[in-house]
Amino acid sequence: MHFLYISRGSLYETVTLLTVLQKLNWISAEKVNQLEQEAIEIAKMLNGLIKSIKTS
Repeated sequence: MHFLYISRGSLYETVTLLTVLQKLNWISAEKVNQLEQEAIEIAKMLNGLIKSIKTS
């Protein structure tokens, strides 16, 4: 469980860094949006796994 929480935190940190990179014009807004959508899907998977383990 601990590692799943760390993974989720790292994912959120990565999304924050994407915003910084976009503001520095190192990455396009389109690419940021695409990666954020993928991050949302990964977060849903991690949250589902965490919930599943908690209830078992």
